[in-house]
Amino acid sequence: MAHAADADALARITTEFESGSHSGAEILYRRKDGSEFWAALFISPVRDKNDEVVQYFASFVDLTEHKEKQARSQMLIEELNHRVKNTLATVQSIV
Repeated sequence: MAHAADADALARITTEFESGSHSGAEILYRRKDGSEFWAALFISPVRDKNDEVVQYFASFVDLTEHKEKQARSQMLIEELNHRVKNTLATVQSIV
């Protein structure tokens, strides 16, 4: 059974191959066991001396740990903002 994440990942991979882009893409992948992981995908065409594509070089870099740290940092920033607003509200009420 295909999942939405699978269809999106496949579409992004296809786009990377067709565009010949060198920028790469961050894609949410799904393992066979159903668990998900983030990876950066870089695809570059390899050309011969006639500028014909003879193969593709593809590289995957696991970004799962980076994405988890990024989400945790965002949560901590939001908590800090909340606490600062509460402190400022307390100071304003005292003044």
